[in-house]
Amino acid sequence: MNIKFGNFVVDKDGILVNGNYRMDASRLWETREFKGVLLWDWLIHLTEKTWVTSETVGNLNTAFFLAQDLFKNQKPVHASEASIAQTLYVQKQMLENDEEQERKRASKNKGKETILKDFDINDDDFEYKEIELL
Repeated sequence: MNIKFGNFVVDKDGILVNGNYRMDASRLWETREFKGVLLWDWLIHLTEKTWVTSETVGNLNTAFFLAQDLFKNQKPVHASEASIAQTLYVQKQMLENDEEQERKRASKNKGKETILKDFDINDDDFEYKEIELL
């Protein structure tokens, strides 16, 4: 079984990204706490990578949640449920911040190419906004 979403391939072992970065099926349920909210760790971790952008994040999320469903028999009994809504909202804020930083960098460094993605949700300049649930 190989199901491809852009550069993300769900296979028998989990998710393979760009042909060389592996998310093992047994680790799909890892979470992290951020400002009192439990988030899906892989979705936040990979959003910090240069190759996850507004254009590719949909493929990442689709592959991730499909893989969680396909490998649900490997979910640890003690695994906590992270908030999908909060994870996606933080992810959106991260990408918007990256794009804003890139716009500022581009206008400041016209004619120069920048490939560094130096954003981290733990930085003091990241303004977290909690999603308001109806």
